Amino acid sequence: LIFFRVRWRTLITSYVPAKSFTDEQIKGPYAFWHHTHNFKQTDYGVEVTDRIRYVVPLGILGRLVHWLWIRHDLKNIFEYRTAAIDSLFSSEKYKLYTSDINQGAVA
Repeated sequence: LIFFRVRWRTLITSYVPAKSFTDEQIKGPYAFWHHTHNFKQTDYGVEVTDRIRYVVPLGILGRLVHWLWIRHDLKNIFEYRTAAIDSLFSSEKYKLYTSDINQGAVA
């Protein structure tokens, strides 16, 4: 189960500039997937939070697979994304880019 490829399509169903966007599964591994990405300006930058609602298919078998694998996989996916965002926005290249923007220069 862990080694097969899954095609997954989502659609952005809601977008509030600088605040949030929501994607919903059109086709994929879940019976239901609704993921809202929220962005909040803080004194230290931008706080990113996620609200995910999902249902696994296959009844009791799906719940077993969720308990054994899916919940851990989702946790790993979001931990990876957190690390990637932290790495991207703490990089020197990003700091130079935002410094140029704040000074009115074009990067």
